[in-house]
Amino acid sequence: MTLEPILEPVFHVDSYGYRCGKSPHDALAITRKRCWERDWVLEYDIRGLFDHIDHELLLKALDHHCSESWVLLYVRRWLTAPMQTKDGKQERRNVGTPQGGPLSPVLANLFLHYALDRWLTVRHPDIPFCRYADDGILRCRSEREAQYLHSQLDMREVDPIAIHRDAQQTSILACVCPGCSDKSPSAPC
Repeated sequence: MTLEPILEPVFHVDSYGYRCGKSPHDALAITRKRCWERDWVLEYDIRGLFDHIDHELLLKALDHHCSESWVLLYVRRWLTAPMQTKDGKQERRNVGTPQGGPLSPVLANLFLHYALDRWLTVRHPDIPFCRYADDGILRCRSEREAQYLHSQLDMREVDPIAIHRDAQQTSILACVCPGCSDKSPSAPC
């Protein structure tokens, strides 16, 4: 039994990273299409995603979708297995998933599905977004709306789910070509 077939149908359609049948090209295509619909973008990056995933929240989400108790047991053991530090000491892990681990991508997507994608869908249903792994964009009608969403994400950082955005990689951008009034996908700009 693998987790991916169980969890894949749960994930948001606009989540593209680490997913079978979805690629960076797909994420770019939907982003380009939406560029003609809204002129402002809030671009974000989640800092240290794999290092900051809360085990209990992740296991709660997994338990919601997987009824096999042995799967939950092994995922818990895998998440909390001691890690050897550079100086040779064993260190127990309380948060995070091992980067490069075979389960980490699907578990990261499950965590972000609830911590971000579902939150956006419920709290801001009229805001289209696209997420590729720990990077994403929110399409906004105005700079003011983008600033408001930026503040909402700031408040989300102190929430118990705590997604940590990289402030240097979060920006508000205008997506308008100077002097270009043609907003069709075939426009030269």
